[in-house]
Amino acid sequence: MNLPISVSTSAVSGVAKSLVRNVSDGLGKALDFDAILRGGGSAAAIESAVQTENVDAKSLRSDAVSRIRQVLAGIGVDANPGLTFGVEPDGQLRLSADHPRAAEIEMRLNENPDVRNSVRQWVATTGESQLSVGPA
Repeated sequence: MNLPISVSTSAVSGVAKSLVRNVSDGLGKALDFDAILRGGGSAAAIESAVQTENVDAKSLRSDAVSRIRQVLAGIGVDANPGLTFGVEPDGQLRLSADHPRAAEIEMRLNENPDVRNSVRQWVATTGESQLSVGPA
């Protein structure tokens, strides 16, 4: 049975589905899409989902940066004034600027499963491809 769907309902549904997919894939948490639909696809329900994703994205970024700083400190590399990394889709980090220890930094970060997993989760949630790490 085909029911006509208005453009606005379709657009809201598309946004909600995207949010559900990003949150679910990136964090392993399921956002109850049915609950959003039961709420009539209200702007408040969608805004709540967006706020949850933003908080989670900030938390994931903070976790990734903290793990990177920990590895850098362990090998005696100061993140002052800051380092910027390009992030590959698989979570591997590539130092964006010339650094005398770039190869070592990349190797140490990319061989650390906690760093890779944390960065992968952040990328899956945000779609970002650069991560800046400044001094603690």
